[in-house]
Amino acid sequence: MRPIRSWFSGLMLSSVVLVATGSKAQAQSSAALPEVPIPAASQAIPATSIVSQERARQYASPVRLFPGRSSVIDFSSTGEVITYVQLSDLSRIVYNTNAPIDSGAARTIILRPIQALHIEGTYTAAVPNLVVTTVDRDGNTYTYLFDLYRSAEGFPEQSESSGITIAPASEVRATRLENTGSLRPNVLSTEAGEATLSDIERGLAIAIEADYTPPDDPVVLAVREAIALARNGTPLRNAARQLQLDLAVLTSLGELGIEAGIEEAVEELPESPPLERQTEIEELI
Repeated sequence: MRPIRSWFSGLMLSSVVLVATGSKAQAQSSAALPEVPIPAASQAIPATSIVSQERARQYASPVRLFPGRSSVIDFSSTGEVITYVQLSDLSRIVYNTNAPIDSGAARTIILRPIQALHIEGTYTAAVPNLVVTTVDRDGNTYTYLFDLYRSAEGFPEQSESSGITIAPASEVRATRLENTGSLRPNVLSTEAGEATLSDIERGLAIAIEADYTPPDDPVVLAVREAIALARNGTPLRNAARQLQLDLAVLTSLGELGIEAGIEEAVEELPESPPLERQTEIEELI
């Protein structure tokens, strides 16, 4: 991980069942599922988070997986095709590509969590990872790493997407500008994902606790006031403009908060050995 203190302090200083039964085949529910409200346009969940090629090649990108849902890793915007995929834990996750890898047309990976299988001689991990190799039009090869986080929740929150899109830095910047509209006024696009007010607030608390900035710094006070204004109806970007607060500060805090949230989610997983060898004896028990 990059040295957080160095880049963050610089910014601070510079300013997300029906079943057929009976003879009449009537639709009944043996265990009725709760109704899932359809989000309004102003609360729509983004299909994917966008990550720059440069960052994705340098850092492992997090991908969240939800029970019964598919998540994607999309390379379509890069001009690269997928030549190799290796999943570290085959017992709990399966994947497909949008085209056979040997065809030279595979650009998207679709991931799906499954119920745990017992595979002799393999290991399981709390956070499995995925290795992907691609090649561009000039024959250059690249390797990407993705950390896969299985969520206990069945549906993503507003700040969570169903995968990530790898794209050139110029497209990432354009997407961020596009997301500054009124549909999602209090969500900021960061390189770690979509940051909500809670992510920014968490990032600020971490920055203060880690002594990246003193609690009485004027920028800290401005961040707190911007969050308060946003929660009371003022779009976050407007609040930052009113307070002459650099939006990059809020973005960096949001990214810090997202990364901390992922670490907290891992710590909350049920206690078990990080690596568990599945043996034939275990299958018989």
